Amino acid sequence: MKAYVRIVAVPIKKNINLALLASSMGIKGFENWRGCLELDVQSVASILRYTVENACVLLYKMGCIVIIGLNEKEEQTILSRLKLFLEIDYLKHMYLFKDYDYCPVAQRHTKAEAMARSVRLRWIEIQVDELVEQAEPLLIKINKGSKRGFTPKFRYLIAKIQRFEIESAGILAMLGRTYQGISKETYEAYMEDYNIKERLMIVNEKLELLKSITSIHELFGRFIGWQRLLAIEAVLLICFPIPGLISLDMVALGQRVLLLINTFFK
Repeated sequence: MKAYVRIVAVPIKKNINLALLASSMGIKGFENWRGCLELDVQSVASILRYTVENACVLLYKMGCIVIIGLNEKEEQTILSRLKLFLEIDYLKHMYLFKDYDYCPVAQRHTKAEAMARSVRLRWIEIQVDELVEQAEPLLIKINKGSKRGFTPKFRYLIAKIQRFEIESAGILAMLGRTYQGISKETYEAYMEDYNIKERLMIVNEKLELLKSITSIHELFGRFIGWQRLLAIEAVLLICFPIPGLISLDMVALGQRVLLLINTFFK
């Protein structure tokens, strides 16, 4: 009978600087190119202060912690310990997205890789959905031609979307990388279980929707700026007509001014 271990994957809000974390924890010889830092069974035992078998903690650069071979109480101890090295805000909402499963001991690292990608992708999916939901009522107003959708709240949301786009781009690049482990067939099977490829495609499509929202913001902003310039031009023409215009037909000049004013207040 195969031995099974419990695996828990917890996404965090930002990427992890693994080199800095390794240095802070006194781990020597960590290679900066690696995308994962492993705390082996000895490191886990030193944190818990007693011996454990088949246990380890994997910290992924893309922003995920995977704990293998421990029970729930021990997992809490490990996470509390990691809060000393990672900002507390990183772990604030992690329990909303975490996942756990069991797998054969021999496959624990392969399973951990797939679970890490899955929960990190879930975090991105939910963030995208929330941003789209927040933008929808404002976009409806803008699509109707109303300036009421173009509010400070909307501009703040646009800044939030743009910041999220920058942060998620690097994470998605890591999520899309080819698996480098030795158990590629097993890993591909786990990837299919979690529908990683399909979910990546859906997230990319939703990110394109977010980009279209920022494009609408930029276009509408230019439109409003253009209207304001027209209004200023109209006022200047009425109050301070330049000498070259005095010789023009005054009826034609009046028609131009009215056209500019009507354009602004349309």
